[in-house]
Amino acid sequence: MSVAAAARPWPGVAAPRGDGGMRRLIRIVLLDDHSAVRAGIGAIVASEQDLELVGAAGSERELWSLLRQARPDVVVLDMHHPGRGGLSISLQIMRRPDAPAVVLYSAGIDDATVVAAALAGAGAVVSRSSPAGSLLEAIRTVARAPHALPPVSLRMRAAAAARLDPADRPILVMRLAGYPPAEISETLRLPVHAVRDRLAAIIARIERTGTAH
Repeated sequence: MSVAAAARPWPGVAAPRGDGGMRRLIRIVLLDDHSAVRAGIGAIVASEQDLELVGAAGSERELWSLLRQARPDVVVLDMHHPGRGGLSISLQIMRRPDAPAVVLYSAGIDDATVVAAALAGAGAVVSRSSPAGSLLEAIRTVARAPHALPPVSLRMRAAAAARLDPADRPILVMRLAGYPPAEISETLRLPVHAVRDRLAAIIARIERTGTAH
């Protein structure tokens, strides 16, 4: 899988290091409605000594239950999951005080995909068509830096801003700079729920219009 990438270690089972010491496993939860995909990613993760798949959900309802029970470091989401989709789910995950890092995967990655993923709080975006090692790399990257966002170039930011209303551009700029909704709310003197609503609307518009021409 190719990657656009920028959780906290959970005290649990440890894996051996090459020097004979121990290291903490990165705990992963997966959401995909296709059982074959869940099995395939599960097999990839199981082959790695430092990773542990602690849950695989086929529905959003199952995902929220797993987040409460398994407390993963990283959630791997299908960007085009039926229903609200991976971007909306990532936004919802970001509201949690103990939010895990998020890796999104998609059939294709373009500028709009990367910008939307960053706004939704995902730390990495991976293409389904890239090698499996790219997904593993993304998981490890976001686990090391759970609050980092995928790199978004100045050109991509400018193209996205040009498609937004002027009132939404400060939210875009601040979110891509890494500010969480609570800090954006305080700086712009808007209610937090209003910032979150605007973020969802901005993401939908970027998805609809695209950022690359």
